[in-house]
Amino acid sequence: MKNNVEILLSKIIDLTSFTGQVSLVMGTNIVIAAIGFVTGILSARILGPAGRGELAAIQTFPSFIAAIAMLGMPEAVVFFTSQKPHKAGEFLASALAVVAIFLCPIFGLGWFLLPSLLKAQDPQILLAARIYLAGAMIAYMSNGLPHQLLRAVGSWKSWNLIRILPNVIWLITLVSALIFPMLANPTKVSQIFIIGSWLILLPTWILVKKRLAQPGKVNIQNFKPMLAYGLPAALSLIPQTLNLRMDQILMAAVLAPVHLGQYVVAVSWSAAASPILNAIGPVLFPSLGALADPKKKVSLLRAVIPQYSVLVLTTTVAISIVTPIMVPLLFGEQFRQAVVPAIILVIANAILSLNTLLGDALKGMGLTGKVLTADLIGLVATTIFLMIFIPLYGIIGAAIASLVVYFFVCVTLVYFIWCQYKNTRRMV
Repeated sequence: MKNNVEILLSKIIDLTSFTGQVSLVMGTNIVIAAIGFVTGILSARILGPAGRGELAAIQTFPSFIAAIAMLGMPEAVVFFTSQKPHKAGEFLASALAVVAIFLCPIFGLGWFLLPSLLKAQDPQILLAARIYLAGAMIAYMSNGLPHQLLRAVGSWKSWNLIRILPNVIWLITLVSALIFPMLANPTKVSQIFIIGSWLILLPTWILVKKRLAQPGKVNIQNFKPMLAYGLPAALSLIPQTLNLRMDQILMAAVLAPVHLGQYVVAVSWSAAASPILNAIGPVLFPSLGALADPKKKVSLLRAVIPQYSVLVLTTTVAISIVTPIMVPLLFGEQFRQAVVPAIILVIANAILSLNTLLGDALKGMGLTGKVLTADLIGLVATTIFLMIFIPLYGIIGAAIASLVVYFFVCVTLVYFIWCQYKNTRRMV
């Protein structure tokens, strides 16, 4: 027994092992979640309900547009670099060139769309959102792309360190607004944060430069395969986001605010295990990409997925058991009606986490189009089931709809991986 514990501890400490890398990502996720808990409280107290809503309006749509504008190049950099690490600089330079070509047109489109997306907001909030869009695009391109390269070349300490920094900057921004009341408004807070995000560029590029054997040059021949891989990954963000938000959008239209408030609390609680459950996918993706032999890819999946399923099952059962106690304790007795939908959503979130892992597995096998297909199926199913279940069962119906949809998406992803497995067996 002692020897088994020692072996496990050695794997956790060893960052060259799959277990060690997952442990580091999991620890980082927990730190980020803890900072997010603090900043969530601070932002609500500093800005108040109206100001917090305005800040969400400033940041949400611009961040989404900026992520789409990357055209899936962060994922493409990870995939192609994990296959050919000696060309890391070339892939990074090519990805930056691709994004730079399309950045201005997409920014113009975003500038044009924001008034429609934020038509309920005041003109100063719209202007702040447009400024945030420009800053987010610059930060995503100049920091997000090189940051993902660190994961592809196995620099896990550096990659996780950079992951934490934006959250630290956001914490510093809110503390500054708490100390200096003249900064405590959504426009200034958003602008301070985006400027602070640019400061991450220096440590990111220093760490990346250390990992590059030689400076990269743009290779136009990389554009087509990288776009073919990246565009489906970028487009997947649209159905993924809608799948996660559609329930609250439809509920806001047909249910009283008190019911929506109960549901939002249930959603918040259901994500309690996410820092643990979402730690394996970021490691699995480049690990699969680095394997040239399809049989080895299948072997890795056969080793990881059963163990992950056990982790999901035990975590889900544990959180479900304590939900009736913890929801009223943490959020207040007035949220007791959120307990039943919270339990359902805990199970749904477990399946969603499994879907995320399976999606990362397909990305590691170069099948981003399959991920997009599954997400589109999920979007159609989400719309249908929510329209059926919300009028019938309210917030419990919305939770059931999410559970059913995530299960359908899971079955689709498993089918795609099974097809890949059968193709691999035919090659033997």
